[in-house]
Amino acid sequence: IGGQVYGTDLPVAIPPGAWTDYGGDWASGFLAEFIGATGVLKWSTYFGHYGSMVNNVALDPQGRLVVTGYNSGDLPANTIPSPPGAESWGYGGNGDGFVSIITPTYQILWSTYFGTTASDLGVSVRCGPNKIVVLGRAGTTGLQTLDGGANAHDVPVGSNDLCLLEFDLNGDQQWGTYSGFALRPGGQGLAVHPTTGDLYVVGYTDANLLPISITAPWYDASNSVFTDGFVLRIAGADRSIAYATYVSATGSTELECVSV
Repeated sequence: IGGQVYGTDLPVAIPPGAWTDYGGDWASGFLAEFIGATGVLKWSTYFGHYGSMVNNVALDPQGRLVVTGYNSGDLPANTIPSPPGAESWGYGGNGDGFVSIITPTYQILWSTYFGTTASDLGVSVRCGPNKIVVLGRAGTTGLQTLDGGANAHDVPVGSNDLCLLEFDLNGDQQWGTYSGFALRPGGQGLAVHPTTGDLYVVGYTDANLLPISITAPWYDASNSVFTDGFVLRIAGADRSIAYATYVSATGSTELECVSV
């Protein structure tokens, strides 16, 4: 589990040889692992100090813990060498998103910030057979975007928008984009299909910018005067938009989670 803790009394458990940070303060990120059969605390640690949080965790195909969230400039450093090609972006200021990989022996294999001078955050992270995908919220222009290929949805410039960052399992960036549709991500608003690698993103929007898939068997093209939910599917093969729809009602609608 991960989250945010207010105080310095996080219960600390340390397996032999594990990396652990004892020093917490107001609004620190944290991680903890429990033994499933018994509920016994196996490992716990602060993960970033003042003004930091862990928003989401996932396990990659190698059983490593992948973490995303928000950090105010003290992201824990690697404790073992990162893989060749892994990104290492600096802190932009005013709070940045981050993504980290922690090994099954509790060593930090890789960490990087993402974002710029405005407040950015990682909202959700999911892993496919050969990829790590982070769904985030970018506060301003200058995100670490990267063209995802000939058919990929690529929006290199944006502000206050949903963003998607894709890495291989070694932390090497493969794709990065703003949505370009003024979308807000749901708190657990990302899923990756386990075989196709398709991405499913849900959340909400106040704008009438979504490219509705009007040839699909079901779609909702109505954009109300209130907040509407949305569903966006991105093809794993070429990162193109495969399907998009609003999910609207007579009042405000927000979608928070998705599973596939």
